[in-house]
Amino acid sequence: MPTARFELEFCSFEEAKVIYETILPEVQQKIPRAKAAISLQNNLLILEISARDTPALRAASNSYLKWIKTARDVERVARK
Repeated sequence: MPTARFELEFCSFEEAKVIYETILPEVQQKIPRAKAAISLQNNLLILEISARDTPALRAASNSYLKWIKTARDVERVARK
C-alpha cells in the first residue's frame, strides 16, 4: 500500500492549529481508495496518507494539499 507523509511547518502554533482544525473534518470523511490522518506538533502539521494504489495516493495528496493551501490563504487574508 503506497503511503506519503507531509510535514508542514507554520510560523506559529496558532496558525498551524487553525489549519489543523479547518482540515480535520475533511480528513475524517471517508474517501474512496485512500485513508488520511492529521496531527499537530507545536507549529508542525503532519499529514499521512495511505492508498490502494499510486494514482489514488497522488489524487488524495493533491486534494489534501490544495485544501491546506486554501485554508492557509484564507487564514492569512482574514488576519489582515
